[in-house]
Parts: sequence; C-alpha cells; structure tokens
Amino acid sequence: MEQKPTSPSGITGRQLVATLFIACGILLLGRNLGIIPSSFFHAIVSWPMLLVALGAYYVLRKQLFNGLILLVIGFCFLIPRLGWFFWLPIDTSALLWPLVLVLVGVAVFYRPKHRGCHRPRGREEFTVNECKSTDGFLRSDNMFSGVKQVVLDELFRGASIRNSFGGTELDLRRTDIPLGETYIDIECNFGGVEIYVPLDWKIELQANAFLGSCEDKRIPGINIDQSRVLVIRGNVSFGSIEIKG
Repeated sequence: MEQKPTSPSGITGRQLVATLFIACGILLLGRNLGIIPSSFFHAIVSWPMLLVALGAYYVLRKQLFNGLILLVIGFCFLIPRLGWFFWLPIDTSALLWPLVLVLVGVAVFYRPKHRGCHRPRGREEFTVNECKSTDGFLRSDNMFSGVKQVVLDELFRGASIRNSFGGTELDLRRTDIPLGETYIDIECNFGGVEIYVPLDWKIELQANAFLGSCEDKRIPGINIDQSRVLVIRGNVSFGSIEIKG
C-alpha cells in the first residue's frame, strides 16, 4: 500500500537553517549600522536563542512536548541576558538550573500516555513507550528511552517513527515489502534510529538532516531488487538515521 507524502508543517530543516542565517545576517547588519545595540545583538545571537528557535520549530511541527522543553530551557537562559530579571534581589544564575530541572521533571511526569504499549521482557535496556501495528503498518513514539521493534508481519507496509532523546531500533529482516514504494516517515531529534533491512532491498534516503546524519551502512555489491523500494523520509536534528544489514 503506497503512502502519500504528508507533513505536519510546511517548514523543513533546510528552511529553518536558511531562516536562522537570514535572521543573523539582518541582526549583524543592524549592529554594524548602529541600529541594534551590541549587547542586544550578543544576547539574541547566542545558543539560548538557538534553543528557542528549535523549540518553536518543533511546536510548529506539532511536537509540543519537545518544543516546550526547548523553549523553556532557552528562555530561562535568554531572559537574564536581556536583563529582564532586574527586579529580583538575588543572582538570577542561581535560579536557572533548578528552575530548568523542575520544569523538565514536571513536563516528563505529565507527558500524555497512550494505549497499545507493552514492555519487552528480558531486555531491560530497551523499553517501549508508544507503539501500534495495524495491518503491517507500524507506529512508534519513543522519548527518553530505548525501543526495539521486530516486524514479523508477512508484508511490511510502512511506518511512522518519532524518536526524541533516545534510541529506536527497527528490525525488518523477517518481513518483506510489496511491489512499488513503501515509506517510513521519521522525526528524530537528539537521538538515533537504526533500521535493519535485508541486503537486497533498495533503499532511498530522502531525510533532511540538521546537525545530524542519514546514511546506508550496508555492504555494497549485493544484487538489489529494483521492483521494491523502501523510502526513508523525514527530518533528523542532532541525531542520526542508520540503515544496517
């Protein structure tokens, strides 16, 4: 069954990088022309602002949990740089890390849970947070942990994988794909996704990488079946997608 391309947002990783470069160029020009104060420029063009931009990017892509975490951490370090805590009687740096830890803990504690999940036995280093397989189509949502999925369906018809601050391992060596194109949509942030496939499968990598990588590490030279194609698409930020045999 062919899956048509879908995207929760029109913004891609490449567009985000381009936007950041354009914004930095405009701010640098304003500083050089004396329009923007140098102190404000150094506060905005900084790593906390990068976290804020990434957080906004994830929120726009409807990854609210990831986005809010990055927004909170980014703003906690950005606001003092802008001098917006002038009214506090104590050093604001003493408040930042405790506040960040408390907010992250509360966010993790109240993160919504979904049904259809199970915990595999005998492999304590791997846990499954959210997973659902219907008629050969796999859905996996993993955060702050590791998950391993072994597909045993006769035909694998695609997958939707979201991985954040953890690792996802998908084993497709015990299944097959139908004629034509089969799609795996991946959103990987601050983590890694490993996909194990037979050596004779044809793989097309169409993922956008922002400070990350996406590569096929299988042994070359195997007779590839051109009638069946597994297409890997999506976005990876601060992480990696690896295809292995």
